[in-house]
Amino acid sequence: MSAPPKTVLVASPEEEAAIRDAVRVADLTLLGPTSVVAAAGHVAGLVALLADPAVSGPIYDLPRPITQASIGAWVAEAERLRAEGEALLTVSLDETGAVAGYSRFTVWPERSSAEIAGARRADKQNAGSGKAGAAGSFNWMFETLGVRLIGVTAALDNPRSARVIEAAGFKPMGRRDSVRPDGSLRPSRYWEMTRDAWRGLTTLGEGAATSPKQSARRPASEEANMSYQKIKVSNDGAVRVIALSDAATMNAAGVDMAAELHDAFKTAVDGPSPARAVLLTGEGRGFCSGANLSAGPATRAPDSDGRPDAGSALETVYNPLVTYMKELPIPIVTAVNGAAAGVGCSLALLGDLIVAAESAYFLQAFRRIGLVPDGGSTYMLPRLIGKARAMEMALLGERVSAAQALDWGLINRVVPDAELQSAAMTLAQALATGPASLGLTRQTLWASMDSEWAEQLHRERLAQKVAGKTSDFAEGVAAFLGKRPAVFQGK
Repeated sequence: MSAPPKTVLVASPEEEAAIRDAVRVADLTLLGPTSVVAAAGHVAGLVALLADPAVSGPIYDLPRPITQASIGAWVAEAERLRAEGEALLTVSLDETGAVAGYSRFTVWPERSSAEIAGARRADKQNAGSGKAGAAGSFNWMFETLGVRLIGVTAALDNPRSARVIEAAGFKPMGRRDSVRPDGSLRPSRYWEMTRDAWRGLTTLGEGAATSPKQSARRPASEEANMSYQKIKVSNDGAVRVIALSDAATMNAAGVDMAAELHDAFKTAVDGPSPARAVLLTGEGRGFCSGANLSAGPATRAPDSDGRPDAGSALETVYNPLVTYMKELPIPIVTAVNGAAAGVGCSLALLGDLIVAAESAYFLQAFRRIGLVPDGGSTYMLPRLIGKARAMEMALLGERVSAAQALDWGLINRVVPDAELQSAAMTLAQALATGPASLGLTRQTLWASMDSEWAEQLHRERLAQKVAGKTSDFAEGVAAFLGKRPAVFQGK
């Protein structure tokens, strides 16, 4: 079983509480757009992953044998520990939505310490991203969870993990016996890294002048050559414009479009030329007509009873997309033209500022086809317009005009159709030329939908700490004192 690091740190009560809170509400954005908290729906995928001895063999703390029951209990226990602020189990999904890897973060808040264990599918282990992925995880543990010490182990016969750990600059601390769930011992090599030492590193691996944050970014050549079939991506200054573009379906958001959207948002954040705001819109007659139903049930994953599971694509494709959008570190403006129906309504409402053309309308179309609202609609609608109006939209399935949506407080502005794109771009440019704190602000406000008073005050405190260290804050103060307009750089 997991054991705390050899080095003993003592956290103050305030630090311990902050770490526990960070684990409970952890932002997975920096772990990657396809990283999600493991849930019951991932158990089958985890079993398939861990059934391969090449994947699970070197890992000492997995339940044995690998069965549906044992992994289900493992996932449930991780969720319980997450509620205590002491562990977090995540899975990474491949392009098809299958489980391609997992990470388990064990945290000792009272000691400001943590460890990480995990594995990737065999076909992903030699993809050349191991060091970058590990660096991103370590950086996330220090900067997001807020711990001051990380300890890691690797089996004596696991040189691949040892190379990744040593390339990241961890200090070797000899050997220790890791205790398996059955009580047996596994001799392991052991390393530690402090947060101060991590922050002082300027290289990752021999001859690689790459910081941990930089290592996760897509190469410039890859971004330049990225080709999409269902969307179009362009830049207007520091604004990344993402346009849904499938005229044949009025921009229906099939799994292929959703995957492209996810990649486009990810690239807007961690590409070689990161954007400072995103403008999401739709080409043609409508913003988005909902999910693409033309593929039929044959393309849906079968459930245990052999019948198509209409929710499988939510878990593997759509939910990771909308979660990534909700947690994006830069602001989103949505420009809604024509229909925003079904999951298209959800995509529209994920904008921080929502501008609609006079002809636009919002529609919870699910009742018309015998399904329930998804894409986060059941979360957002009651919080945005109250239970009564949310029920009306979902149960009656009637169109809500742009004017009505504005009156209800569902959107920010309504403009003539011909002025939609220019009005939305004006807002996006205002955000893109603003301070880096705007991203923190939107994340903090989205998080408030789930938070209690004390928790939200603490989240504001943490965000203010980050914002206060930006160059934009220094520029803002200098401009205020100098009685001149501030020129923010977004950093």
